Amino acid sequence: FPVRAFTDENGVDLLSGVFTAYSPGIRIGSEEMGLGYVREVRGPIFRDGTMGTIGFDGTSTYTVALGGASEAFTLSGGAFTPVEQNGSTLSLSGTTYTYTKRDGTVANFETANFAFGNAKGTSIATLTYPSGRSLTYHYVTASYTNTSGQPVTGRRLQSVTTNAGYHMKLSYQSDAVASSSDTGAWAKT
Repeated sequence: FPVRAFTDENGVDLLSGVFTAYSPGIRIGSEEMGLGYVREVRGPIFRDGTMGTIGFDGTSTYTVALGGASEAFTLSGGAFTPVEQNGSTLSLSGTTYTYTKRDGTVANFETANFAFGNAKGTSIATLTYPSGRSLTYHYVTASYTNTSGQPVTGRRLQSVTTNAGYHMKLSYQSDAVASSSDTGAWAKT
C-alpha cells in the first residue's frame, strides 16, 4: 500500500488510478475502547484493518503498514528517519520494533520468519492508543512437509483482544494445511 494516496469521492487514487473499496465494518463497544474490523481492497490486493506489518525493501527503506495507512522510514547509521517528517518514530531493540505515531499511539512489532500466511514477517504484537485502549494480537502456526521431507511453517493472525475485555476471533477459509496448495485458503479470511 502506498505511503501517500489521494483518493477522490469515487474511491480512485488520483496518483495511481487504482480503485479502493472498503468492506462493511463491524464494531463492538465504543469507538474509544471497543474493537472493530474492516477490509480495504486496493486494486488486486486487500488488507485487513486489524493487521499491522513492517516491510523491508532490501536496501534501507522500512514501511510500517498499520490499519489503512503506511509510513516509510530509512535506516542509516542505526537510526530510522521518517521519509515524511511528520513526527512519527521507529526504533529497534532486539527483535522488537516500536513505532510511535505523532498522536502518541504506540505499536510494537515482532520480527518473525515464516514461509506463508498473513503474518509471515514482522507483524504487530501490541497497539496502545493515547486513550489507554490497548490491543494484543494472537497468532497461530501451521506446517506441512514439502517434497524434500522438510517442514514448512506459516503463521496467521487468529484473534485480537483489548484491555477492555473485547475479543475478536477471525475465521478463515480453511484451518488445515496438508500441502503448499492449502496455504492460500489457510491465510484468507
